[in-house]
Amino acid sequence: MMRAKIFLQTLPGLLFLVVMIAALVGLFASASHPQTSTTDISPTPALEATLTLPAEPTPQPTLISPLPSPSIVPTPEPHTAGILYESAGELYWLPVDDAGNPFTSPMLVFTDASPETKVGQMFAAPDGSQIVYELYSLPPEGCCEGISKLYALSPPNGQPREIHVPATIAKIFGWHPDSQHLIYGESDVGLFNVNSGESTVIANTQQWANLPYSPQIDGVAFSPDGEQVIVSFTLSGQNWEVWTLNADGSTPQMLFKTDYPIFAFAWSPDGSLIAFIGQGLEVMTPGGHDRRVLSKDFSVGWGFEPVWSPDSQLIAFIAAEAFPDDLFTGHKLRLADPVTGKEHNVISDSTSGEVEPVWSPDGKWVLFLSNRSGASEIWRAWPDGTQMELREV
Repeated sequence: MMRAKIFLQTLPGLLFLVVMIAALVGLFASASHPQTSTTDISPTPALEATLTLPAEPTPQPTLISPLPSPSIVPTPEPHTAGILYESAGELYWLPVDDAGNPFTSPMLVFTDASPETKVGQMFAAPDGSQIVYELYSLPPEGCCEGISKLYALSPPNGQPREIHVPATIAKIFGWHPDSQHLIYGESDVGLFNVNSGESTVIANTQQWANLPYSPQIDGVAFSPDGEQVIVSFTLSGQNWEVWTLNADGSTPQMLFKTDYPIFAFAWSPDGSLIAFIGQGLEVMTPGGHDRRVLSKDFSVGWGFEPVWSPDSQLIAFIAAEAFPDDLFTGHKLRLADPVTGKEHNVISDSTSGEVEPVWSPDGKWVLFLSNRSGASEIWRAWPDGTQMELREV
């Protein structure tokens, strides 16, 4: 089976979609052990595994774009859209028009012929200027542990370059809004400059939280304007604390304590709300007020994250409607309204699963991966359940 992670980014005049495909090798994350939205830079790679529809029959969806047989073609013209995806250890760029329709064959961007090398997580910069991805070298059978390295790439035709991350940086929580730094955390919270290689600690958690020893950080996210940070951590693995502080590490404020993990923070684009995973999909204000559970069906253990619509009105997420023994089984794409608390499936039929949702920049489409045709492929749908339409791209 194949799996994928999709990123949708916007440059001036450029729609940027990144798709990561990796073969599942019989390993599935346990739903009882939630994964955070981080890359663990250690020898073991991280594993990633409702708008109400009208009463009338659900329209039969049409395929957006199958993952084509890769071939090398000329670099696309500037200011075109494109899909960057990984398959069998190779990265490809598929040029598409403004509507997302492929107009030529994909071009090879990067290849690693070694069967012992696997592509791990990928992070797309907020401005779409570069991608950071993980390459994991498998160890010889029965031997030592493997090696994980990070690389940066500027699509569509940039050359991969290795990023030499300090050994003290164990977890990466995504990009800073400036598209220059990666956010990291283990016992401290800091920023790593992808271009210069410099790292800066912005908050010593043990000091500002007045802790007896260093904690384990499970979640970090910056506000859209880069002025605030939200952090979750645990000392014992049984109790968690959630704090906010200024981007320079000043004015720390504890929002709440709980006895279950808190992770996968997602700040709304307008900065008014923060979605996160706790007792399911939760939401609150940056000050910790008006906290409430939107859905208890959020699927944990597969690396999924809540995804805000561009207008901050809806949250796309993956719900587990049955025990997910593989990437697609039991997984359904839902939209939640953070104001009304209502949640609805985008696709109402149960013949297939959907994962890895992203929004188009204008918010008119929600894109996702589905196995409804028998293979892992990219689809899109209108988010409005009363006028749902699935169109070929």
